[in-house]
Amino acid sequence: MVHPFDGELEECYEEIVRRLEVREYDGRPVPDDVKLKVLEAGRTAPSSRNSQPWHFILVDDPGLLKRLSELSFTGSYVGNAAFAVVILVDTGAERADLDGARAAQTMALAAWSLGVASRFYTGLNAEEVMDLLGIPTNRWRILGVLSFGYPAKKLRGRKTRKPLEEVASHNRFGAPLSE
Repeated sequence: MVHPFDGELEECYEEIVRRLEVREYDGRPVPDDVKLKVLEAGRTAPSSRNSQPWHFILVDDPGLLKRLSELSFTGSYVGNAAFAVVILVDTGAERADLDGARAAQTMALAAWSLGVASRFYTGLNAEEVMDLLGIPTNRWRILGVLSFGYPAKKLRGRKTRKPLEEVASHNRFGAPLSE
């Protein structure tokens, strides 16, 4: 059977398994068309019942990136990013966190395929960030922030992960994948 995507699937798979989280950026600006493609990828991510319970704030002002860094417990590297996307989820939507995470992963993969690295973080002073960015608190909550930029150093593309047999089972929990 011929798959409708032909050779594109193997390329997509390779991008997924090679993607790394990066927190050191080289300072080069990312073109606006790439930023918009990243946002477009998030916009087109799947969501429960097509609810799309998200809003994305593109932050590329150096002063705002610095302030996001200062308001972070775990993502101070965002201050050196070319841009960031603050991912908001609708407080009244079911499965908004899951859907927002799907959008974040889709944006990260899209950026990676365009040569731009990223890293997701959640440790921040949400109240101050919401105030800083003018986010209405009656409907929205910050899910997390994705920082983006060109990597500061050459990436090896190797990950340390548990073996598949340790994290997956066949038909029943604990059953080996192959006999």
